[in-house]
Amino acid sequence: MLKKELLINNENVIFYEQNEIDDKPNVLFIHGFGDTGQRVLPLIEKKNKNYNLYALDLPGNNGTTHKKELSLNYYVEIVNELIRTKFSNKPIYLAAHSMGCFIALKLLKINKNIKFAFLITPVIYSNDLNYQEKLNNKKRFFIPQNEKDIIDSQLSLFDPDSYEKFVQNEKFKQAILVNQKHKIYENLNKFNKLVNEELLNAKFLVSELKPLYKEKEKILIIYSEFDNFLPKDFVEAVIKENDLKSILIKNAGHAIFYNATNEINNIIEKQLIIEENNV
Repeated sequence: MLKKELLINNENVIFYEQNEIDDKPNVLFIHGFGDTGQRVLPLIEKKNKNYNLYALDLPGNNGTTHKKELSLNYYVEIVNELIRTKFSNKPIYLAAHSMGCFIALKLLKINKNIKFAFLITPVIYSNDLNYQEKLNNKKRFFIPQNEKDIIDSQLSLFDPDSYEKFVQNEKFKQAILVNQKHKIYENLNKFNKLVNEELLNAKFLVSELKPLYKEKEKILIIYSEFDNFLPKDFVEAVIKENDLKSILIKNAGHAIFYNATNEINNIIEKQLIIEENNV
């Protein structure tokens, strides 16, 4: 794995890549809220897969600068320019997790070189009249106010079995605080618009995200059985309404890469064979 820094629209963007093989399709991974492209390092380093995998750290995350106010459309702008800079006119596939799926869906509309998007535990809209209340209850996980919020937000990412194991592990919880405590002070200002006006705004999600799911021939949803952030029933409502291709991963939570990396790799490989044969 190679880690480098790219200058994209005046932002220093951390970029991860493997040694590229010319005759393999290229897949770019877009991470979720407050995360990092390192989420897919096990896949980047996986030998003998049938694709080249790349990832980035979005502005404001893990060393990538943020010189403008952070928003979903700003992320779209940055990733679109990165694709143009790095891949030129080559065809490219996207794999995105959670928040990153909004970016992937928007890029499908504006970048003709993007062939297909794998949406992994994707951010969704809902027609449920009570959805805003449900989103409000998640705010403390995005912008934690105290140490309890930080621990709860991290533990809620896992499937039930993993949760029970970690919730009783005091060393694990202390490690969470060591690595995440800075978010109490940082997230409020850094991610205020992104969280309050966009990700946790039900009206925004209906007006801006819902239309993007109409690109049904170019997307595959991969969702998890025990997702506390994006519950299975709500994801399935979006799948049904838009007649989307989908695959359910059993016994996984929102942190789907924790215990389903190989399954996701197999899904990507099989779909790439289909897409490449349709050229």
